[in-house]
Amino acid sequence: MNEVDFSKARHLRWPRSLRGLLLGMLAVSVLLPQASWGTASRLQEGPPRSSSPTTSMLQRPVSAAESSKDARDPNANASGAVCPRFRDRTVGRWGWVGFPWGSRLFPSRLSRVRNWAFAIGRDLDGATMRLLPRYDLVVVDGEAVTQSQVRVLKASGVIVLGYLSVGTIERNRSWYGEVRAYRLDLWGDWDEWYADAGAPGYRDVIERQVAPSMLAKGLDGLFLDNTDMIESHPAQSEGMRLLVAALSAQTHTTGKWLFTQNGIDSIAPSLACYDGWNLEDVTWSYDFDTGRYVRRSRTDIAAGLRALRRVRAKGLLTLSTDYVKKGNRRATTEAVRKARSVGAIPFVSNIWLTRLPPPPR
Repeated sequence: MNEVDFSKARHLRWPRSLRGLLLGMLAVSVLLPQASWGTASRLQEGPPRSSSPTTSMLQRPVSAAESSKDARDPNANASGAVCPRFRDRTVGRWGWVGFPWGSRLFPSRLSRVRNWAFAIGRDLDGATMRLLPRYDLVVVDGEAVTQSQVRVLKASGVIVLGYLSVGTIERNRSWYGEVRAYRLDLWGDWDEWYADAGAPGYRDVIERQVAPSMLAKGLDGLFLDNTDMIESHPAQSEGMRLLVAALSAQTHTTGKWLFTQNGIDSIAPSLACYDGWNLEDVTWSYDFDTGRYVRRSRTDIAAGLRALRRVRAKGLLTLSTDYVKKGNRRATTEAVRKARSVGAIPFVSNIWLTRLPPPPR
């Protein structure tokens, strides 16, 4: 093979098509940050300082106490905990690739998710492990799953997120002894306690022990639950936002993702911390008082669909979970159809999440 004399490189002429491509890429790198379709970067920057982030996102009435906070950065809380800025949430783990438009050329794997499974209600035995590879994304118990199981699922092309409840304290967790002092009132439906997220000691256990041990298994990210407990325990709002911001930094600095669920009335200030959002009980739910599966009211269904549409418009992957009695095909079909009507990816199961149906077509 002949060697190239680089001293004569100035005489080489690149093909016209390649020169045009490079010039076009250079122009895009300059203009893209100002482009109107830069949804993710606008989300990181937040709405105009004169507007309310909660109202602009989910369109709910804002109290006088909340309106006094509207001038604050919607991605920060009073203590200054801010989720990483200028991180295009469509990039995923490939990063910027050295260019501000890298995410457009190299889209995140999340953009290719077409179905998912909320698989925290089943043991990860052989039968379950044979079912999970048919999904694009699965949420498994972050403590129960093993490193080898994560490796097997990822080898099949599955995105694997670890479930972690940060708003409640569960008695069956290995870290229960370290956090039991931070228990608040009991949540009878699930026999677990709400957590004192405002306590630095509680947050330290989650941030420095629990989350790192889960991520060390090779998970693609974390799926947080009960972050919306601040709606019934508003005194925990500040602590929860600090905790979420810390977990956002922990996942995103290592190229992983952070999801949460629910909290229509509370997620706005922390929305930029997340890559995905799941809404439970969109169309069908379970009534613990009567022990029956019930259809949501027309008003509640409409509110849930609006929230999914608006969060999706902010650049997050939106998921939905409906709880339906086994064999109720009509309810299942309705739940799937309504979720898809606003661009959400549906999952339908029983309330204990022991049923893993085939991905809907």
